[in-house]
Amino acid sequence: MEQASVKFDGETIVVDGMVKTATFYDPDGNALMLAQDLTGDHNHLVPETTV
Repeated sequence: MEQASVKFDGETIVVDGMVKTATFYDPDGNALMLAQDLTGDHNHLVPETTV
């Protein structure tokens, strides 16, 4: 994303064993956050629904 000139709001934050987050801005200036689950327990995720 950095190669595509996406503007990030600071460094990536890591809470060991829990989560990794990065806040960035879309072309309109809206702040968005990416989060990666580091717990290894993916059973709590909401199941995909089909329409």
